[in-house]
Amino acid sequence: MSTTDFDHLTTVVRDRDSLFVAWARGRQQEERRRLALLQGLQAQPDPSEAADISGPITAWAKGHARDKRRQANAIAQLRRG
Repeated sequence: MSTTDFDHLTTVVRDRDSLFVAWARGRQQEERRRLALLQGLQAQPDPSEAADISGPITAWAKGHARDKRRQANAIAQLRRG
């Protein structure tokens, strides 16, 4: 393998890694915003609804978070090979 081929390969790997880091940071920011929104929904239930409405919201939030973790773990496992 020549030096130019190695330099090209290094550049490709570096570009791919920087794209992955940007994607991961974007996902983390999205997740933080979503969690903040969910916490706000749980902290302030709608007064026009019954007092027990926070239970289904909490159950949905936990299930959704679990599904997202499973998806993230599956993607990470696929990336590792």
